[in-house]
Amino acid sequence: MKFQLFAIGLTAASTFGALSLAAPAQAVQEREFNSSRTPQSIGRVSSVAVKVSGQITSNTDEDVFRFEISPGQDVKAVLTVDGDIDLEVLQDSNQDGQLGGGDTKKISIREGKFTEEVNFKNMKSKHGFIRIMDSGGAGVSRSVNYNLTVTAVPANGQPVIE
Repeated sequence: MKFQLFAIGLTAASTFGALSLAAPAQAVQEREFNSSRTPQSIGRVSSVAVKVSGQITSNTDEDVFRFEISPGQDVKAVLTVDGDIDLEVLQDSNQDGQLGGGDTKKISIREGKFTEEVNFKNMKSKHGFIRIMDSGGAGVSRSVNYNLTVTAVPANGQPVIE
């Protein structure tokens, strides 16, 4: 016997007494103008994926997202693209809540239309940033669509849904 229960955005499925919960991903649509000066908040990041869809429209366009985490977590960002753009994950090193020169970053700059991925281990700050921008090569000659997925788990690797 198999039955499903749908309530408050969570799905619970039971097959002969085994119960598992799966929280849906939080979906966010990128909005302009989100840049280094005005990052777009995507809220709290946890083991429940935050998914962002957006577009880089020129070689001067950059999309910057600000997120919150519990200090000591590992952050994973995966960017799927239909063009050549790059991904950075930055830790708010001076803990001022602003993207700035002293912030520690991890970057993925794969050449071509490949998935970009950054794993930032043991982020010490309660805020972080994700920057998506032109690869710096020949420049974006057309709009590049992307999908970003961000998750965070404790440094010990055990997922916790917050």
